This record gives sequence, C-alpha cells and structure tokens, in this order.
Amino acid sequence: MLALIIVGALMLCGYTDWQGVQCKHFAQKNSNRCVFHDTTADPKKFLRHFQVLVSKKDGNWRGFNFPDLDISHQKFDFDIDLSDSIFTNANITQVEFCGNIDLKRAKFQRRLSLSGTRFRGFVELQESTFEGKVESNSIIFSGYVNMSKIVARDDWQLGGKSESGINLNSSIFYKSAKFRGFRQVYMSTSGNNPPTEVNYLFMGESHIENVNFVEPEKVSFNMVDFRKCYLSGTNLIGCNMINVLWPKIKNRSGLFQEIWATEPFKTDITFRESYAPVLEHTYREIRRSYENNGDFITSNDFRIGEMQSKEIILNDRGERVTLFFVHFYGVICGYGTDIKQSVRVSSDLFVLYFITYFLADAATSTKSAVTLLSGAASNYLSILSLQGLAAANTEPALYAISCIMRLIMAILISLMIISFRSTVRR
Repeated sequence: MLALIIVGALMLCGYTDWQGVQCKHFAQKNSNRCVFHDTTADPKKFLRHFQVLVSKKDGNWRGFNFPDLDISHQKFDFDIDLSDSIFTNANITQVEFCGNIDLKRAKFQRRLSLSGTRFRGFVELQESTFEGKVESNSIIFSGYVNMSKIVARDDWQLGGKSESGINLNSSIFYKSAKFRGFRQVYMSTSGNNPPTEVNYLFMGESHIENVNFVEPEKVSFNMVDFRKCYLSGTNLIGCNMINVLWPKIKNRSGLFQEIWATEPFKTDITFRESYAPVLEHTYREIRRSYENNGDFITSNDFRIGEMQSKEIILNDRGERVTLFFVHFYGVICGYGTDIKQSVRVSSDLFVLYFITYFLADAATSTKSAVTLLSGAASNYLSILSLQGLAAANTEPALYAISCIMRLIMAILISLMIISFRSTVRR
C-alpha cells in the first residue's frame, strides 16, 4: 500500500503555483508535467482533457499552457483561476463568464480577440503581459476589473461597457491603445427607427493613474465616462478624446479628482500643498490634448480648472501678489477664455467710471448739469479711443480718476484680445 502511494506521488505533475501548491493532475508519460502544464503537449489531447474540467466545473487552471483557443457561445457559471497561465492565440466570442476570473500574471503571447462577451464577476488581470494584438468589441464588464500594471507590447483595443469601474494604474502601452464604448441598436418590429443604447466605458469609479502611453498620439478615448475617474500621473498630451463624459464643476467640465480633493475632510493645508500641483498638472495635460485635437471649447474648461488649481498653490505658498493678479485675470475674462465676461466687466467699469467722474466733477465745480454730463461724456469717449488726458482735466481728483481708468482700460483691452483670440479658435 505504501509503495502504491509513493508511486502515485511520483506520477503527479511537477508544477507548483506561486503559493507552493502542487498540481493535482498526473504527469504525462516521459514528462514531469501534466497535459495542462507541459509546453509540448498535444493540443487535441489538451482540449479533450480541458473539456472534462469544464464539465466538472473545475476552475483551477493555474499555470496552464493553452494551445490556440476558439471558444464561442458558451457559459461558464463557476469561478476560474487562470493566474500565471500562458496563452497563444485566443478567440472568444459570445461567451458569458458568471463567476470571478483571476488572470493575474497571465501571458498572452499572440493575438487575443474578444467579441460580445460578458463578465459578470470580478476580473483580475494585474501584472498580465500582452505580447500580441488585443481586439475586444462589445464587451460588458458587470463587476470590477483590475488591469493595473499590465504590459501591452502591441496594438491594444478595449471596446465595451464597464458598469463597476476599471483600474489601469501603472500600466504600460507601447503601441496604439484605443478605449471606447459602443452603440447597441435593438431590432424594431414597429417600423419606427430602432432604439439605440449608448454604452460607455469606465462607468463607475475607475483609475487610470500613472499609466505610460509610449506613443500617446496613437491613444484614443471614444465614448468613455470619466465622471468618476482618477487620471493623475498619466501622460495624456496628444491623446484623442471624443465623446468623453466629464463631471460638471460650476457649469464647466472638470476632473473627478477636484471633486474628491475638495471634500470637507481633505481641506487641511498639508493635503492641498501635496495634491493641488498634481491637479494643476493633470488639468494642463488634458487641456493641451484638447487643443491639439482642435476642441477649444472643452480645452477652455480645463484651462479654468488649471488656473484655479494654481490659485490654491499660490495661496498655500503665501504668494499674495501673484495670487491677486491671477485671480484678477480670472474675474476679468475667465483666464482668457470668456470674451463675454470681459465685455460685461468692461461695461460695468465704464458705467461706474462715468458716474464717479460726474459726481467728482459736480462736487468740485459750479457747472450746470448739462455741462457736467457733457464733460463726463467727452472724457469717457477719450478713454474709449485711448486718447491722451484732456487739457481741461486740471482738478487732481478728476485727473487721478482718468489716469486710473486709462490704466485699467489698457489692461482690459489686452485681456479682451486674448479672450477674443480664444473665442475665434473655437
């Protein structure tokens, strides 16, 4: 009996996983590995034994060396552990995974194609490597997806809908990377236009932080939802952004990090000093990305976010003079993005100046009301035309008021030109 146990133990597969657990399958003849872990195993034999595991709902597939796979129209209603597994070509179409899937440290050596597949549970892809092209279309992730620290060496395309968020932190994409949602058109039997549902990628709280896009000009985000997405530390300059949903902050598009960073328990100065520069940098990168794409309307929103973050930094550093001018810049023309605001402020200042000049002249002279109004109007027009001070302005108070207004007017005209240029670019 003891001899049989020893012989049986010697016949077990020699593979041990990262936890030190030995494979429970028997080794092949003339090999110390089972059919699932032997890189030289016959593909037909592998698939035959693999179907037996599927029928038994045995999802312990750790470290398997898969041959070319072509799986379609199947349903897996059990958890699957594929950590440290190796794949060659894999084509998965119209497959439903109901349980959790662990693909941690998996290696995809060639092409991976996913189409119309649904993942209902948690998907773990941390530290996985994709050597070949990845093409996925109309994928639905119901559970959370962890793709942190993945490495994609070839073209990458992730198309689908994520309902619970995706984590791409610290991943590297060496070539093109496309992230997009998809439109789902339903068949109509009434003869009317068929209803269309727009499915966005990155719905739910997602993380795309410290991601390295080696060729950002080949990266695109289309029909993605960034309303609950963290984007700090990712190089986004040059990326194409189309139909992107951003959270609204004071009637402008902004970053979810700004909402998160301004929550009541994060108002201490230490946090602001450390996080405000990150926020400013992220706003700047996205603003430049939109400018490169020619979308100056959205880029203006991120310009405002960038400058408001800068105000926080200046305030925390105690640079009050610089802060005053930056804040003044924002009040007058929205940091050079809003010509309507600059015209509105200029109009208010001119009305205030006209009234102030009229009252000051009336207090220092005995002129009639008509003469006073005529003098105020004449000086008002000289300022509008940027003429020199009128010779009649001999009263110190009137002279001071005119000098201040001319200085303000010169600044306003400069800011209006900047705002007008930004408006024309739209």
